[in-house]
Amino acid sequence: MAHHSNINLDMTLRNFFGIMLMAIFLSCGDDGSLAGEDILHYDGENQTAPALPPGSYNVAIRFTTNLLRNVEGRSIDAVNLYLYDRPANARLTISYDVSPRLPANPIYTQDITAQLSADRWNTIALDTPFEITGEPLWIGVAINLNSPRRTIGCDAGPGNPNGDWLFDAADMEWLRFEERVGDSINWNIRAVLAP
Repeated sequence: MAHHSNINLDMTLRNFFGIMLMAIFLSCGDDGSLAGEDILHYDGENQTAPALPPGSYNVAIRFTTNLLRNVEGRSIDAVNLYLYDRPANARLTISYDVSPRLPANPIYTQDITAQLSADRWNTIALDTPFEITGEPLWIGVAINLNSPRRTIGCDAGPGNPNGDWLFDAADMEWLRFEERVGDSINWNIRAVLAP
């Protein structure tokens, strides 16, 4: 009889852990961001910022149609970003897709150079709230560096395929940061939705 109850307990524990693993698996969306919340992002806490040589760059994150479905009709009214060193100048950009690997020309730009403070999170209020239509969106920060700098912060990873895009004017290509240097990160860029 004791042997029978050990088997039942064993099966109950296996079922419990199986259900828990399934719940964890199903709770992780394919894009890993906080869709349906008031902030859309892929990143975790700030860990560091990569050093970039002098030049022109755009660091960006991309939100898919699937992710934006739950927030369609709402507006982005601010962007939070972690900044280490101030760039020579910086511009917030919002673009739609040309493809999943290429943003269109920006449909919203805003010079944010004067608003940025080093070594902290910055909240950038948009001059005009940007309505989410459900089309894929790229939210980026275009920066110019006169000297090597660590600018936009990042988390410790693992990187989301939409969380680490980097345009480098030296090669005129949009590539994931992981493709460029092998490090798996997400930029500390977050879209804040209006209530």
